[in-house]
Amino acid sequence: MAKEHYKNRKKVEEYILTWIKKITNSDFNVNLYKDMFKNMSDEEFDKFMEKLKEEDNYLQIIVPPDIENSDVKISISKNYKLAKELGYSFFQQLDIGPNRNIPKYRTPKKFLIIDLPIRRTKQTSEKGIGVSLHAKNIDMLTGQPKGDSTATRLSYPELQVLVGMGLTNSLVELLRDRAGDIVTEKLLLSGLSKYGMISQKLLSKYAIGALSTKSLKNYLLGMHIKSTL
Repeated sequence: MAKEHYKNRKKVEEYILTWIKKITNSDFNVNLYKDMFKNMSDEEFDKFMEKLKEEDNYLQIIVPPDIENSDVKISISKNYKLAKELGYSFFQQLDIGPNRNIPKYRTPKKFLIIDLPIRRTKQTSEKGIGVSLHAKNIDMLTGQPKGDSTATRLSYPELQVLVGMGLTNSLVELLRDRAGDIVTEKLLLSGLSKYGMISQKLLSKYAIGALSTKSLKNYLLGMHIKSTL
């Protein structure tokens, strides 16, 4: 049994080393994996493979900073060919929905799907959470709460995250009803205080738009600049 396990391990190691070589066209990363496998016990190797299977770990390739003068040669065109050889497609159809607005469907076109490293934006950390003392102070140029009425802020990176997650209703509430449209903002606070709830459908009937847009239009008119705002 141990001998059979040894043979299977050797096959897996050779498979990994072969593809590392194909991707990088270099012995640098191949030698790193050879050394790693050499110092691994069978138990450690099994755990390593299990993590790869569960996607808790990935085969990584080290690329020198000065890649142009290095023997490590990686390119998108070559990776695309190697993916075909592996039977993998970077471009896939997406399953969208279902949600309240759209039924479930599959996109007719294929999109590039790859794993990328991400960092959580600093603005979304718990440190930015706050509660306002009241809702009395409103900036009459922007329609946004100010001073002690300010609870939190929405940065552009955070806005992009919400857009990417499809949280359109949250965006309407944060950018219109809580910070911009002075009419819907008053109705929102009034409805919550009196009834404990209110709908965006109702608020939309009385929306007049962001006050900051109107203020900007007035500034431009004051400079004799005509705009479409």
